[in-house]
Amino acid sequence: MSNQLAIFMDFENIALWAEQEFLDFELTPLMSYLQQRGSVAIMRAYGDWSRFSRYREDLMNNAVDLLQVFSVRAGKNRADIRMALDALEIAIQRHQIDTFVIISGDSDFGPLVTKLREYGKYTLGIGPRDVTHPLLVRACDEFVYIEAALGEFGVDDALS
Repeated sequence: MSNQLAIFMDFENIALWAEQEFLDFELTPLMSYLQQRGSVAIMRAYGDWSRFSRYREDLMNNAVDLLQVFSVRAGKNRADIRMALDALEIAIQRHQIDTFVIISGDSDFGPLVTKLREYGKYTLGIGPRDVTHPLLVRACDEFVYIEAALGEFGVDDALS
């Protein structure tokens, strides 16, 4: 039986990194990588879509649920809190989901990953090599740098 994946994407974190590196973010290679890891049951991206409107169509074409989280004040990331709460709710309510994929480089997701592991869930982190905090890398059962998942580097550049 295939792993059941729930994917939670901190879109602002990833899109801002991608725009600095590539000028644009192409979702299809990442989705192909994730589909090789198991059956995708839930796929959500969190962010203020008024800021990232140019990505909406690509995300929706890849069956990603877009969760709008408005920025109320600079420096406060409501999207991170919403993403963490949703992931914990899924972990408690949907027992068949055994793998949680956190796409971010933000160390704030370390406690979420730790709690998911306490619930017996396998955690896969994906984030940019240059900006991912080491605490997040160490907290996950497995961490893959997004560059490796996108095929920019070889498989040996993934960190397990």
